Amino acid sequence: MLPPDVRAGDPIPQTVDLKEIIIQLSHSDEVLLPDFISGINLDVFGEEAVGLLERTTADPDRLERGKRVLVTQDKRVLIDKQDLVGTKTSDGQQIDISFNPFIDINSKNRKDRLNLHLATIIHTHPHSFPPSIEDLSRVLLSPHEISSLTMAYIISEEAHTLVFRGPQTPRLSEDQVNSFLTNFNSILVEYVRKYIESGFNPFEANKMVQEDVFKKVVELYGLRVFSCAVEDQIAKRVIFE
Repeated sequence: MLPPDVRAGDPIPQTVDLKEIIIQLSHSDEVLLPDFISGINLDVFGEEAVGLLERTTADPDRLERGKRVLVTQDKRVLIDKQDLVGTKTSDGQQIDISFNPFIDINSKNRKDRLNLHLATIIHTHPHSFPPSIEDLSRVLLSPHEISSLTMAYIISEEAHTLVFRGPQTPRLSEDQVNSFLTNFNSILVEYVRKYIESGFNPFEANKMVQEDVFKKVVELYGLRVFSCAVEDQIAKRVIFE
């Protein structure tokens, strides 16, 4: 478990269970991951992610698949039994994550405001692409926004990748997130074009630019990233140089 208060001299946990993180952060008004955590035990969430990846890989269309992870007010963690299957769009793929919680407009704290919190959508990326800016945008949202996520969880052909808010992560409004998406999508398009003009094929260009943009957003917004190989169960903190 995450300790409610870590004091100087106290033993500090280095690896914690993802379930405990999800419960504690989803009920927090800050929703930020402490710096002392260096590893995360994926447990059943990792198993669910690998199953999703196997079904995406077996799909001739390689459609993304996902499962919602929900947290109740009494600290139960619920995972969808059925896959959410992506659809192809002009911009790639999209998964419908319809979510209609009961909202208590009189509550001032995040825990009691909703009867269900959407912690994350564990989902696949068909190739070895990093989390997209769309994946990151809902982590950047202010925790008081209904559509904000506790974390992002993506599994690709190469790795599990988890992204959390950090102590320096801003609390963006919906309008600010829309501006963020517009700005970074423009950057993606422009740099992919330049890479293609310099001789890279579109797939290579898109992958390289998305990796660069992911690292830049993590740095600019103080996000916390954890990752491990698909076959592993302990995701370790990633620090980009």
